[in-house]
Amino acid sequence: MTLQEENAQLRQQVNELLGYLKKDLEIMDLASDMILRFTLCGRISYLNKNGLDWLNYELSELSSNGLEKIILPEDIESVKDHLNHHQENCPTSSYLEFRMITKKNETKWMGVNFHSILNSDNYVEITGIGRDITEIRNTQEQLSNNISRLETILVNLQTGILLEDEHRKIILVNKKFCNMFHIPIPPEEMDGMDCSQSAEQVKHLFKQPEQFVQKISEILSSRNISIGERLELADNKIFERDFIPVFTEGKYLGHLWQYRDITPQNVTVLSIPTLNN
Repeated sequence: MTLQEENAQLRQQVNELLGYLKKDLEIMDLASDMILRFTLCGRISYLNKNGLDWLNYELSELSSNGLEKIILPEDIESVKDHLNHHQENCPTSSYLEFRMITKKNETKWMGVNFHSILNSDNYVEITGIGRDITEIRNTQEQLSNNISRLETILVNLQTGILLEDEHRKIILVNKKFCNMFHIPIPPEEMDGMDCSQSAEQVKHLFKQPEQFVQKISEILSSRNISIGERLELADNKIFERDFIPVFTEGKYLGHLWQYRDITPQNVTVLSIPTLNN
């Protein structure tokens, strides 16, 4: 093969490669997700059209200090650490959630899958494929706030509260419950504890201990709501018990026990005939 033929073949290969790269970029520009590429020093070398439109930037505006422009200051170090981890360890992929800032100064959550590729020169190329998860994060935050409010209400109720998951592990228990059953452990230290043997451990407090254990077993097996069940204790106190199963879309997620000490009300009812006499 002559030198002229070799040069022609080389030009053809280069043109094919450029064609593939152009096609690759066109595909990425049509993608609905944000696609980023990073240089060795962590700068943005490519951002597809969807990403540019989403951020309202031109790529030229992000070529120097792009990360600082589009990532919230509180999250920038975690992103840089993540990129450094890919440079040093070259994991196949990883995932990170962080907040980005648009040119209009809007803050949005982005979930990005990072991918490392070791090229022919043994340099690590990093590509990020990101999706707007702002709505998901806002929903999660709202749900977390609602759960916190509910926990605050339950913890401060003047009734004994025990919330268990489907495996009878404690999700939440309040101080009143611990006091009613003479449990010396702080409520916050009981999270995750197994309650499968708890009835056996406290049955001695009741006038009919074996019946107390059997009834709990029956309630758990039936998973039906039980309200206002009367329980007599060995020290003549009287408790009232509620059982509320928790289902979501037909799936059993656990249950709530609520105990009320109704001894004062019972004493009042019993004393009325005496006063009349």
